[in-house]
Amino acid sequence: MTKNLLLFFLLFICCLAKAQQQNIKIIFSHVANSKKVILNDSVYTNLHGETYTITKLKYYVSNIGFVQEPQNLITPSVYLVNAANNEPIIIPAPINKFTAITFLLGVDSVYNYSGAQTGALDPLNDMFWVWNTGYIMFKLEGKSPASTQYNKIEYHIGGYKAPYKTMQQITLPISNIINNTVNIQLDVDAFWAKNKNTSIAKMPVVTTTGALTANIANNFKHMFTIIN
Repeated sequence: MTKNLLLFFLLFICCLAKAQQQNIKIIFSHVANSKKVILNDSVYTNLHGETYTITKLKYYVSNIGFVQEPQNLITPSVYLVNAANNEPIIIPAPINKFTAITFLLGVDSVYNYSGAQTGALDPLNDMFWVWNTGYIMFKLEGKSPASTQYNKIEYHIGGYKAPYKTMQQITLPISNIINNTVNIQLDVDAFWAKNKNTSIAKMPVVTTTGALTANIANNFKHMFTIIN
């Protein structure tokens, strides 16, 4: 009898906890020049007046959490955001009022030290270098007449070892969550705006770790905003 009561109590607690949770949908969208990013189509102009098209835009977000005093509710996780499909991310969270959403742009160093993984971290996703350099955190590719590399632009931003770490913690304030959905917008304009010395003409291709990639990564926090 005691065991049955204990089992009933545990089931009740589990059901109660589940009932007090909600699934929050996180949607990442992408714009440039205040226009929706359309791969292989639209022409955009960066801070330096250089025109370009985007053929690929992919990046990792991990450890998504919601800020709620007195603690943050972090879900250990890794997701690959791809502008080619814009698939939403579903995160379970308690039914509470949150003040912000936080996530890591990139992949935690633990995953990098572990080498190639599966799922979002599968090397087939074309976001993994080699064991000693780890994952590409952010990838932007396209074409531009300003490029000196056969019109190609290629920015593969990665590196998980000090002093050239490229992972960036990003926290965005939330006033309210409508229909259990959080819309996060990435503005490609900000990629250029905070990197005035990284024009396409001067640097059309960046595909190695080092001071330059770490400097570019410092700009990630300026690229994201919450939109309604």
